[in-house]
Amino acid sequence: MLDRLDYLQNLLPSDERNRVVPIYMFVTDDGLPVILRVNMGYANPDLPVCLVSFDIDPLATSIHCTFQYPTEDVTKKIYGTLTGNSFLVGTTEINSWSTLEDIVACWLKEPEMVF
Repeated sequence: MLDRLDYLQNLLPSDERNRVVPIYMFVTDDGLPVILRVNMGYANPDLPVCLVSFDIDPLATSIHCTFQYPTEDVTKKIYGTLTGNSFLVGTTEINSWSTLEDIVACWLKEPEMVF
């Protein structure tokens, strides 16, 4: 699992516009999923404000993504996969911040859009 977290945090590093906030929760022997939250849009007027949470299964490559637009009261959920060298949200490969930003901006304009 650590290779997946390293890949994700290198792919989406913290910077001035977007903050990657890791939250680790392990309370059972099996371990609860890791939650990684990304804050987007706060310093970029071209993007809607969005919180993206990646609920990462510690034992499998599947992830559950929740996109929350707090000022619009909109939440969207989708599954994806995360390995040590690839990251998919739905069927869209995330290979940079701009890919994730495109999804965040598009979903607010077209909620029924499938990636």
